[in-house]
Amino acid sequence: CNEADTLLRWPPNSGETPRKLPAISERIAGRRREIRGGAVYGENASRPATGEEGDSGTMRIMLVEDTADVAEAIATQLRRLGHALDCESDGAAAAARIGDDYDLLILDVMLPHVDGFELLKRVRERGLSTRVLMLTACAEIEERVRALDLGADDYLTKPFDFRELEARVRALMRRTGQDAT
Repeated sequence: CNEADTLLRWPPNSGETPRKLPAISERIAGRRREIRGGAVYGENASRPATGEEGDSGTMRIMLVEDTADVAEAIATQLRRLGHALDCESDGAAAAARIGDDYDLLILDVMLPHVDGFELLKRVRERGLSTRVLMLTACAEIEERVRALDLGADDYLTKPFDFRELEARVRALMRRTGQDAT
């Protein structure tokens, strides 16, 4: 799995034909920047939890993605859909922040300090039933099975089309009240 070579199609629903972005390694060469946990994407954004009165079909989402351009593109699209979003670029930092106040966790696998599998394992060991979508360049069946066995609700490989990510988020929203483990 080499996420530096991952391609994403953007934009999904803007009326433009989806096009492939240059390889991430080319886009960020010489200008890579770190995502500062939540600061760019609205740390501690508040809204009613899913299922509460006033819920308009939005979710509170934690995105854990260490590639700044990928995280920015995903965050932009999910925010356009009305979701409250917090973002972390490091697995250890995400582990410290994740609690039952999130409706959905979107986890990359290859993260610094604590990888996505270990992060998922910690979430489930804490008894959290938060829905988890693994979003990664690792497409091998062994990785998919491992994630699902550890308690992931869904697994999407890069490159992906944002329409599919949106559909998977909607499907996970419909699972309100079900145990995610």
